[in-house]
Amino acid sequence: MMKYSELDVTNLEKIGSGKYGSVYKHEDVAIKKYDDITKPGCIEPKMFARLKRINCPAFINLIDCSYEFVNLFNVPNRKVSSYSSKYVEGIHEKMIDLPMDYTLNSLKEFRNFVEELNKNNILIVDTNSENTIASKDNLVIIDPDFYMLYSNASEENLDRVNDYVIDLWAEEYEITKDEEKEAIKSIFLGCDMDDYLPVMESRLDEKTPRDLIEKTLKKKIV
Repeated sequence: MMKYSELDVTNLEKIGSGKYGSVYKHEDVAIKKYDDITKPGCIEPKMFARLKRINCPAFINLIDCSYEFVNLFNVPNRKVSSYSSKYVEGIHEKMIDLPMDYTLNSLKEFRNFVEELNKNNILIVDTNSENTIASKDNLVIIDPDFYMLYSNASEENLDRVNDYVIDLWAEEYEITKDEEKEAIKSIFLGCDMDDYLPVMESRLDEKTPRDLIEKTLKKKIV
């Protein structure tokens, strides 16, 4: 049986493109094709296999990948040329205008995702909001490219996963000043895995993230 990642994308719907490649849709499957597999940002086969084993609502469900051999520094390396995942249906509302329960549920799923990463010593590297989609129930990380093996991943992953939310809120609210973004970031600081959810529930005490952002900026920005 042919892999989804090996499908000819010529006549498929293109649903996105970025620095490293383009994403296409086939029924309920998304397929990413890399433009240049020699770039360091492309996911490695071993990392793909590790991330594929993670089953969390906060992270895309990876299906399969195809690879090619390329010479890097005169050494043959196996590199992923394309991969497939379950398509994530996005919603049209901004996250900052959804009820705060949506954010709290996203953080709950993010914590579960971080727990799985920590078990496998996998570190989140890139936390750009462009790597996420707001689905019906929670925010979903849809780009597996920038992850690495790191023995101290558990010391950093919780803060890094928060950055997906912080970056998205800043983008949706059109925050451009560093001090304003730092004020929003301060809401998420000082938690560990054990107290993360109860602390965040106590801090996210407004009706929507927009309300919380406006209260925070008025309070902390002179």
